[in-house]
Amino acid sequence: MGEDVVYCDTGLGTTYERFALNKLLSHISKERQIKSVLEGPHDGMTGIAGLNSIVLALTGARVTVVLESQQHVDLAMKAWRAVGDGLRVNFVVSARGRLDFPAGSFDLVWNFNVLPRLPNAGAMIQTMTEISRRYVLIFVPNRANYGFWLHRWQHRVAKEPWEHGDIGLMDGEALARAMRAQGLRVLNTWLVDVPWWPDIADPGKLLTDFFPFLKPVADGARPERRYRWDVHHLPYFDEESYPDVHTRMRRLGFIERSRWMPLKRLFAHHVGVLAEKPDGMGA
Repeated sequence: MGEDVVYCDTGLGTTYERFALNKLLSHISKERQIKSVLEGPHDGMTGIAGLNSIVLALTGARVTVVLESQQHVDLAMKAWRAVGDGLRVNFVVSARGRLDFPAGSFDLVWNFNVLPRLPNAGAMIQTMTEISRRYVLIFVPNRANYGFWLHRWQHRVAKEPWEHGDIGLMDGEALARAMRAQGLRVLNTWLVDVPWWPDIADPGKLLTDFFPFLKPVADGARPERRYRWDVHHLPYFDEESYPDVHTRMRRLGFIERSRWMPLKRLFAHHVGVLAEKPDGMGA
């Protein structure tokens, strides 16, 4: 995960993704009465790393975030301060993606879009289980999304390596099995981040890769042409400051709110599994 630090979020996709994830995390935190949180290792969302657990801190939890460099930490700290000085957060740098914490340290240990990229996913789930006191929550890409295999084909056409990780883990049932293998009891599986567009980060690049003659059109479709948010402007957390953005995100969530699971599975960008340590399991 040695990519350069991104100093802003760009695109409608990232904006909606944060909106949808925040809503679910807020629900989980309140329902499960989460008081302490570890997020890591790192953060697989496009854009500014280290923001996902802000909504958990806003519900009163004490948060620790593990990021891969001090540069990422410095940027994330600026973003957290822009949301509110009273939020309880601690940042830890771990370039190798290790989670060095005592057993049973946190109510919730979780990460977003990280696990498939790790060389040993099972070992990471085991570590997360050990340092959790109660819950483990993991989100991965949804390989059933209607744009997923188009994205795979795009990599082949462009002769670019597939950098998104193990496809075998990008499925709710496969992820649940991996978590059960570590002794966890699966509580819920969610399809999350379910807009109408396919799970492709840069539609403009996709058009260029398949149809080079459409480059003038593709340039206009790049994410930063539509939305661009720096660390001081976070519409995801302040509805009063950005009511129009929140209204638009709610309108775009019509599939997310659907109860027809086959439709949601086709459009969802991510799947999340929440599991619990059974009573008597080491803490």
